[in-house]
Amino acid sequence: MSTITRPPAVAGRFYPGTNNSLRTSIQDLTGILPERKQRVLAAVSPHAGYVYSGSVAADTLGRIEIPETVILLGPNHTGQGKPIALSTATWDMPMGSVP
Repeated sequence: MSTITRPPAVAGRFYPGTNNSLRTSIQDLTGILPERKQRVLAAVSPHAGYVYSGSVAADTLGRIEIPETVILLGPNHTGQGKPIALSTATWDMPMGSVP
C-alpha cells in the first residue's frame, strides 16, 4: 500500500472542490447518456477545466464501460523532472481517494 498521498492540485479551480458540488456538476454534465455502454480498449478525453471541456469528457466517459483497472496517461505540464514517470502515490480527490 502506498504511503505517499498526492493532494488534489486544482480542485475548486478546474472542477468543484467538494464531494457534493463535484457530484452535482458531473450529473449536470452527463445529461442523457445511452443505456448500453460500449466496451473499448482505450479512450481519449480532454482534461482542461470543466467549464472548457467537461461536457466532452462526461460524454466520452459516460458512453463506455469503465473497467476495474484503469491506466491514466497525462502530460508533464511543468517540464520538471523526468519526461516519463510512474507514481505509487494514492491520489486524493474531492469524491475520495484513488490507490
